[in-house]
Amino acid sequence: MSLFEKLLLKGNQESVPVLIFDINNKEADEEYPTTISKCWLHLKTIKKEAQFNQTYIDNINKLMLDMAAWKKSRGDGNCYYRAVISTYFLKIFHPAISLEHLYNFINILTTLYNSYEYREHIQEIKQIFDFVCEAYNSAAKNEDRYAKFIETNRKLQEQKFDLALVRVARVITYKTFKESCENDEDFKAFLLDEDKLQGYNRIQKMGVEAETHDLVMLPKGLGIEVNQINVFDKIVHYHYPKEDFTGSMLKIWIICKLRGHYDALLSKSDLEIEKYNLKKRQYFYPRN
Repeated sequence: MSLFEKLLLKGNQESVPVLIFDINNKEADEEYPTTISKCWLHLKTIKKEAQFNQTYIDNINKLMLDMAAWKKSRGDGNCYYRAVISTYFLKIFHPAISLEHLYNFINILTTLYNSYEYREHIQEIKQIFDFVCEAYNSAAKNEDRYAKFIETNRKLQEQKFDLALVRVARVITYKTFKESCENDEDFKAFLLDEDKLQGYNRIQKMGVEAETHDLVMLPKGLGIEVNQINVFDKIVHYHYPKEDFTGSMLKIWIICKLRGHYDALLSKSDLEIEKYNLKKRQYFYPRN
């Protein structure tokens, strides 16, 4: 057992283990998700995707110095949006994270909900809005945030809810892209009219993967930093919309590998904060 694991277990002695999904390690590793993986998988298991590519294996070994785990994102042309929004969603619902971030997301959803421009997607927006508002109101009344976090994990396995969340992510991306095209002089000067039209069409269409400017717009619209780690011939980090040196922004990680597929990542520091045990696939909650 590593020192990191010993310290994590030591910190869990005054905690209650909670298994959200009853699935063994082999099943979890091999299961292809209909949305995202049910639980966080040890990062070493990602090596199986290119086990005979030594450069890839070496890069994953380097990545394991800071990253602990990953989740598979279904490859249906929405994997970037799903990897970002699902990881963000789980993070703001975790009891260790300030309610301020949940409240910020409510404000974003309220703007979408009240805008006539997005009425075509009002059902998906309302579905996510109602779920988030209920969670925030429960927490404000000092009700159990752990129960809502468990429910959130399970909700993300429902395809209808997952696609609603992906749609909301695309709407946020579209809104941010449009505002940048209209108000950001540097961005406006950089784009041709053809680029704008292609961007609008690509962002709005489910099943069409994010590229170029789209990658910036979702984290910018959410007010977070996404650290995208590309693993091809070498490891390259991209920070969207930019790297936050103040420590004030919520940060999530995703990985882009092999054929440009995106999956979610969990850092070792977040693993400790969220008190997740990779071997047992359990979260540890403080004893009352």
